Amino acid sequence: MPFSSSLTFARVVPHLRLRLPYKAGAYGTARWSNKDLDPVPVELRTWGGLDYWAYWCSNMLAPPLAATVSTVMSLGFTARETIPIVFFGFMICSVVVTLTGKMGATYHVAYPVIVRSTFGMIGSYPAIVIRAFVAMMWTAILCVQAGAFLQNCIEVIWPSFKKFPNHLSEGAGIDCRSFSAGLLFFFLYWILQTILSLMPIQKLRLLFLAKAIIVPPTFLALFLWAVIVTHGGGPLVTGKYVLTTPMNTAYSSLTGDRPYLFYGSKHARFR
Repeated sequence: MPFSSSLTFARVVPHLRLRLPYKAGAYGTARWSNKDLDPVPVELRTWGGLDYWAYWCSNMLAPPLAATVSTVMSLGFTARETIPIVFFGFMICSVVVTLTGKMGATYHVAYPVIVRSTFGMIGSYPAIVIRAFVAMMWTAILCVQAGAFLQNCIEVIWPSFKKFPNHLSEGAGIDCRSFSAGLLFFFLYWILQTILSLMPIQKLRLLFLAKAIIVPPTFLALFLWAVIVTHGGGPLVTGKYVLTTPMNTAYSSLTGDRPYLFYGSKHARFR
């Protein structure tokens, strides 16, 4: 029986391997040059000024920006102080984004190639690994946030989802009635995001154009709703700020935009 199991395992393992079909690029072996690392061909440089406006419009009018604002206000600031703090922080970030985007727009290469000019061919590996780790963490955070938003939307449309039972055992150590529902919507959003991420970047601009049309009116409607419900904002706007934590305020204003600092070349290379 052990011999049979090992023989079956030996036959199955080769079929479980996934080898990506890539070819060497124009500048060397596939390790250093391929279609993802080489300069973007002219025919694929489809992004224009409107596309970049739509991209940043859809990125900034998003939950992470709202989280940045609420984080600063949680320190004890009112809206009058929070707006210039966040604006100043984003101005600092815009310098880095512009510089990295300029390199991508000039040489039409991605971040892994750009860092070679600083760290060298082998030395660029740690920088790429760190960038990949940040991307994975940021994706996980957004999936959790977006899954919760999707759950709220579904519960508004179908209120019966509010009674979704928790199927986790007591041994899981999680005392939350809706945790199973949260996991469900987390994976639903993750699947949807994965499907959209398979779109080539040169075509992904159409998604950002659609978001740029839908998102600004939505945020304006939410803003008007909040002003009406709070009767002008109340103490959050007209009150005096009282610092509740020694956390550096300038640092807090930058946290919402740090993941975008290295995004410049990723999209600018398609210009």
